[in-house]
Amino acid sequence: MEYRDLNARPKDSLRSTVDRLREEARSSKTGAAGVKDFGEHGDAVWTDGDGQQQSVRAIPSALERLEEELVTGIETASKFNTVATSTPAGTDGYPEGAFWTIVELGPPMVETDRWQLVDGAWVQVGLDAGRLVAGTVDAGLIDAVALAARMVTAGLIRTAESGQRVVIDSTGITLYGINDDGAEYEMVRIGPSGDNLITAGSTMISPSGVQAPAGSFDSLAVGGDTLGDILAQYPRGMRAWGQLTSTSQLDGDTSDYARRGEIQTTLEAGRLYRIRLSEHFVEVTGGTNTNIVEELRYSYDGTPILHGTTPNEGTYRGIFARNPVFAGSATAVNGMEFMLDTGSWSSGRGFWLMWMIRPEVAGRPVRVLATGFYSPVLSIEDVGPSMPSTLKRWNDGDGGGGTSEPADPTPIVVRQTQTWSAASYGGDTRNGTVYQGTYSSYGNRYGGWVFYPAMRGALAGSTIEKFEVYLENAHWYYGSGGTAVLYPNDGTYKGIVGSGTTSANWPRYAGRWVTVPSSWHAPIANGTYKGVSVYTTNTGLTYYGQFKGSPTKFRVTYRK
Repeated sequence: MEYRDLNARPKDSLRSTVDRLREEARSSKTGAAGVKDFGEHGDAVWTDGDGQQQSVRAIPSALERLEEELVTGIETASKFNTVATSTPAGTDGYPEGAFWTIVELGPPMVETDRWQLVDGAWVQVGLDAGRLVAGTVDAGLIDAVALAARMVTAGLIRTAESGQRVVIDSTGITLYGINDDGAEYEMVRIGPSGDNLITAGSTMISPSGVQAPAGSFDSLAVGGDTLGDILAQYPRGMRAWGQLTSTSQLDGDTSDYARRGEIQTTLEAGRLYRIRLSEHFVEVTGGTNTNIVEELRYSYDGTPILHGTTPNEGTYRGIFARNPVFAGSATAVNGMEFMLDTGSWSSGRGFWLMWMIRPEVAGRPVRVLATGFYSPVLSIEDVGPSMPSTLKRWNDGDGGGGTSEPADPTPIVVRQTQTWSAASYGGDTRNGTVYQGTYSSYGNRYGGWVFYPAMRGALAGSTIEKFEVYLENAHWYYGSGGTAVLYPNDGTYKGIVGSGTTSANWPRYAGRWVTVPSSWHAPIANGTYKGVSVYTTNTGLTYYGQFKGSPTKFRVTYRK
């Protein structure tokens, strides 16, 4: 160890210097612990492993610098990884090499860019799929662990090597479970492509449709028609019925009816009903043939059919019959039936039906037989939707000997419903779809469909009661759906005329029937309106969408 005076005084004499050094040597201050007091100017030096000479007197200043760096590091550690929604604005307080990660708040939260402080300036370094960014989140907006979990990008992510787990890879997301035998199986699969895009248990959703063992729906539509509308086109079967199971009392009163059976039920609006009494057997006493009179009579909304023994006001005769009955044996009497159309009703109504009988000649009582073999049935049957009678009444004959023939009957006005496809479509189109609305710099785009000449001919001169347009959506800007606006056109795809009608909350990719306003009916029938277009001046993205060109149809209920 070498000791030397770092600050020698050149004016001192050599003797005084030597004397001072001797005195210091004789008066050593080395303590019991081996601590050497170098005095005011003493020092100790050594050579480190890198060949650099180090000094004891340099240690305090080095410790001070280290302390300052530690304080600075602690103060800036919270700013080494910053997560924010905007770009960095300044460098004050941020350590060299610090990261600034930019995200878009969701849900879900998405990392969009990354910056790093290099040589005192922020440098855009972009996203790094191999790095997890953790640390302090700016303003406490986002949990760092949740952020890190969302920023993982890899070819394979799994929650466990085996057993129940979730696996995310290029084929999709799969949840594996364990069955009762301890074997693994796919509980849920969500794939980006392939035959089964989503599989959950026994249910699969594929490009061709949904396969499931059971389902529960608040509403269900097929081709734009609700299931209720589809089923309404078919008979609904027996509405009410009853059977007479015991022989009736004898009755010989010729002026008043005797009641033999009654049904009370409710009928729906817009339906056609068949009301029927089956063939039955009648017996007459007194040894003489006679005639019987029978009637099916009805009323609405709880009105009693008989007042005492005579028909009440506000009741209606459905059908009346007069049949011969032969003495000495049971006589088979033909059944009776009539049709009741409720197309003019606005809602359902209560309906009462009664079967009544009386003899035509006094003193010849009759009764209805009802045993195991002769059991008359009274029934009310729904045979389908309301429709008008189209019977064309002819009156051929010579009038009882004359030579003139009667005139042909007046043509029957027929109420009917027909469906036609569109003849063609055009306007602003792409890949078989028709645009509606404004997006970005493309401006307002629209187009439409035109009617077939045969359709216009069938409707010419008719009275249209209902006109519906079926459109199938191909795209909406928002996943939740959009709003379509329909206008009539003049036979050209973009020839908008008349006033429009709006159909809101239209799901993406769904087909829908839209009923147009009644103000369209006469111009369609007289040929002024020759097609339908989708058009709007509203620039909101709710109105931006596309509709398939080919599936469009027109359904018309009209009289002619």
